[in-house]
Amino acid sequence: MKKRLIICLAGISGILTTACQEKKTEKITVNWATFNIRYDNPADSLNNWKYRKDTIAAFIKANQLDIVGMQEVLHNQLEDLKQRLPEYAEVGVGREDGKTQGEYAPLFYRKDRFEALDSNTFWLSQYPDSVGFIGWDGACTRIATWAKLKDRKTGKIFMAVNTHFDHIGVEARKNSALLIIQKIKEIVGDQPAVLTGDFNVSDQWDAY
Repeated sequence: MKKRLIICLAGISGILTTACQEKKTEKITVNWATFNIRYDNPADSLNNWKYRKDTIAAFIKANQLDIVGMQEVLHNQLEDLKQRLPEYAEVGVGREDGKTQGEYAPLFYRKDRFEALDSNTFWLSQYPDSVGFIGWDGACTRIATWAKLKDRKTGKIFMAVNTHFDHIGVEARKNSALLIIQKIKEIVGDQPAVLTGDFNVSDQWDAY
């Protein structure tokens, strides 16, 4: 089975902190991951989704992930994961119609740890509210999904953003990054935000 890159941001307590009444800093440790699960492609033979879905769900549980941003998730894959991960809630829509068509970039989060105060998806383009619009020099419709989450124990509020940048458009990747920065500032201001995704860049690219 082809292994895919998984980046776990474990123990980001230095980012997610909250002040108590005694003016002490209470730290929050979050086990966070980004996971390109690969879309359900019938041509994948023995690597087909039907052979991988149980393994992916088991991986998430075994690593006790609190929040997972995923990429290349088709609707049937989303439904399979929801069935296998009942302890998680999810947010996200299909990129083609804003409902169920095309790839999702969903966020899964533990329901017992976090409450979603707000969530939405925007399109990585000059018109972020235009469903299905392909931005700049991009080859595909691309999206970013976000959730404003509240830690149930501490009351700390922070933002999770998950995306999948275009694999062709250089300007699309750069402008997608700038758009996401703008949206983070609009939605949570100076509160913490963590961005996950499949960015299709190295640290040598302007988008980085």
